Amino acid sequence: MLCVGGRMNVRSFCGFLIGMLLLLTSVSVLAGPCDTILLIVDMQVDPFGLGSGRVVNVFSQPILDSVEAIVARVRATEIPIIYSSHISGSMQDPETVPFPASITPRDSDRVLVRTDHDPMTASLQALMEEEGFTRVIICGLYSTHCVDIAVCNASDLGYDVIVVTEGHGDVPENLTQASARQYQWARLPNVAVVRSANLDLDSLKTP
Repeated sequence: MLCVGGRMNVRSFCGFLIGMLLLLTSVSVLAGPCDTILLIVDMQVDPFGLGSGRVVNVFSQPILDSVEAIVARVRATEIPIIYSSHISGSMQDPETVPFPASITPRDSDRVLVRTDHDPMTASLQALMEEEGFTRVIICGLYSTHCVDIAVCNASDLGYDVIVVTEGHGDVPENLTQASARQYQWARLPNVAVVRSANLDLDSLKTP
């Protein structure tokens, strides 16, 4: 009891305060400093000429330039970054097909390797659940394939999804389809499609 004969029991009251403090601390630790991640899909160097401008975004700009800018902004806010790499045959060996130097993963980043087309793997979902991530910013390749799968499946799984219009790319002959996919994503539950200039990363740092 906190009160004895109408007076506050000091020992019990102190115990109560300590208990509440521990509870609040544990909730803070579980929630973590951020509920958002940046998911970079299949941006490793490849035979399609990622670094040469062959792969472009929906504005026909080199996709690597756009992703470089997004990564730089995200790093400045300390939002966690996860790379998802599709391994398929010798051309996608992680030892021989690295990421471009300008977006090479740092020690603090996570790199998840997968063997199918869906970046929203069980291991990624487990990581997000364990660390309390509920929102994912998606960029990378290809708009008409793996990025499309990632956006649709992340929405189906109940995550809040942000797609940066400049941040997903494809080969030039697929840009009409890529633009159509982007329009479809904007109509999905929990999905926002935004220009990089309108992406307020600071507001995403704290749950």
